[in-house]
Amino acid sequence: LRLTDGLHYFLVTLVTDGDMETSGVTNWTATTATLSKETAAANVMFGAQSMRVLFNGGVPRAQSATFNVVPSSTLFVSAWVRVAVGTAKLVLWDVTNGEEIDSATSTQRQWMQVNVGNGAVTIPSTCKQVAVRLEGVGATDDAYWDDVCVLTHLRRTYDLSSWLIHGGQIQDVCYLPQGQSGPET
Repeated sequence: LRLTDGLHYFLVTLVTDGDMETSGVTNWTATTATLSKETAAANVMFGAQSMRVLFNGGVPRAQSATFNVVPSSTLFVSAWVRVAVGTAKLVLWDVTNGEEIDSATSTQRQWMQVNVGNGAVTIPSTCKQVAVRLEGVGATDDAYWDDVCVLTHLRRTYDLSSWLIHGGQIQDVCYLPQGQSGPET
């Protein structure tokens, strides 16, 4: 339970623990990487924590839970990342066919929003399930990830953040335009 005072923003996404606010990393699967939640202010873009993905060889990645999609639909896929070492790569992964749909990379040492497909990605006609992968390009890459967002224009309802208890906590719904650090007024 988290009790808060004042106005706070939270992410709406198809990715379980995309806002990185759930305790622990059990909603993400690591492959040749060490995952941890971080709370130091420099390592958090939004909320109380981010997820550090420290790569340690092979094809390093953290993968979200799988979720269903409509074939040939369009998704918006983005995340905030701060790279400590190397290159970070945000990937929309086609679980059905076992291949990358599209990706975006960053080498920025300050927080940067990365968008797969320049903001819009078309799902292949044979794809029914996808996941998000937070990857490194090199075997020793180190990056902090926050607000991993996947939205579709076909969906009207989304699960709320894990720390929201009831609808009375929601004052308003707004959107964060691509590349902005505050809500649209």
